[in-house]
Amino acid sequence: MFWNDLNFFAFIHFVIGVISIVLGIAVFFKSTKNDVNRIFGLFSLGVAVWSFSYAIWLLSKSHDAALFWSRTLNLGATFIPVLYFHWVITVIKKDKKKLL
Repeated sequence: MFWNDLNFFAFIHFVIGVISIVLGIAVFFKSTKNDVNRIFGLFSLGVAVWSFSYAIWLLSKSHDAALFWSRTLNLGATFIPVLYFHWVITVIKKDKKKLL
């Protein structure tokens, strides 16, 4: 991967990844014992993994590298909706109902 090969979409995803990391760290360290902040920090980490992996996938030169980064971005994308749902439930303080 060379920086002169960086295209617009890869650059945008690198920027999104950096913003996500900075925002997640700032919120997490504001109050590390608060569940809302911890879950949002993990959510931001998932967005950053997805974004960085997507950018590197766009810049991949070989089939094997593209496959590796495609799998990595799917791993990050898997956690985004789960952590977002968990964060929303925590923010609105929905009561937990026991199934058993």
